[in-house]
Amino acid sequence: MGARRLHLAALGAVVGGPGSGLVCGLMGWRGGAPVLNVGGAADGSGSVAVGCDRVGGRWWFVLADSGEGVVPVDEVEGAPAVLAGVLGRVAGRGARA
Repeated sequence: MGARRLHLAALGAVVGGPGSGLVCGLMGWRGGAPVLNVGGAADGSGSVAVGCDRVGGRWWFVLADSGEGVVPVDEVEGAPAVLAGVLGRVAGRGARA
């Protein structure tokens, strides 16, 4: 298992954990790269695909469609709060990211 999948597994563990209010599942993205599809557990407000890439020599969780950085992988514990904010933005636009 490569670094990308290991980081996504760590993200899945905290995002899908108790109290996060989020659900997630690993899937293949365009071109076959693995991503974690993250959505709200209760409201069905949409979802975002989160990938993992090296940016400036450091691994980051990124939004798969835009490449926007979410959080560095070594700050994975803070990712659920950041992703909840991203999902709020997506819901406000009425579109899926």
